[in-house]
Amino acid sequence: MTGPTRNLTIGIVIVAALVAFVPGLLALSNCMVLRGEVIEWFVPVDAESLVHFSDRIVIARYIDETVHETPDSPTAHADSRISVVDVFRGFGVVESLKGDFQAGDTAYVRWSEGYYRRDKNGDPEFVERPAVTLTPGETYVLFLTPYRGRRPSNLEPGIRVWNTRDGPGVAQADSQGRLSFQTDWRYRAALKDMDLHTIDGSGAPFELTIDGIRALVATGPDIARQ
Repeated sequence: MTGPTRNLTIGIVIVAALVAFVPGLLALSNCMVLRGEVIEWFVPVDAESLVHFSDRIVIARYIDETVHETPDSPTAHADSRISVVDVFRGFGVVESLKGDFQAGDTAYVRWSEGYYRRDKNGDPEFVERPAVTLTPGETYVLFLTPYRGRRPSNLEPGIRVWNTRDGPGVAQADSQGRLSFQTDWRYRAALKDMDLHTIDGSGAPFELTIDGIRALVATGPDIARQ
């Protein structure tokens, strides 16, 4: 292959790779921020990203919760966390808006409560990361992704555990189906870092309704991970 021909072939390959890569990068940029104090935060900032990047979306009633402390790996570094404390909450599914949950199923969702680390004297010190406050018996809209972390040894093996989406992962709907999201300071800091503001009554920089979720699921790309 001659020099000019070879260079042309390489150029075509590079252009083709960019054509395939750039749209995905632009789509991902809708739900991430990489500057300021909030580093490598992947958070939804529009309704489309929240719906399309959630594996399952359900309307579910909060039933109960169990707190588990999971020790770190025995091979962990001496400065690693001693253990993590998570709360696992059970929700009775009322309606599935996206994914394979059925009405009557139980969705188990994990939130971090904090972790133990060693202080300067080597003693255990608890670092709190409060989970969102939920009311037993209330109904919530949950935007879920698979939990892939370490499971507590006393959690039943057959239970599949989920996380909520970072930021607007939990919401309640009013009588017209409009969602009010429960978010934490990390999400609000990420929005501030992007110069975005929440809409009154929404808790997020966008508005979304139950019918809006159905419409986005029906018309948008299915990128749920199994």
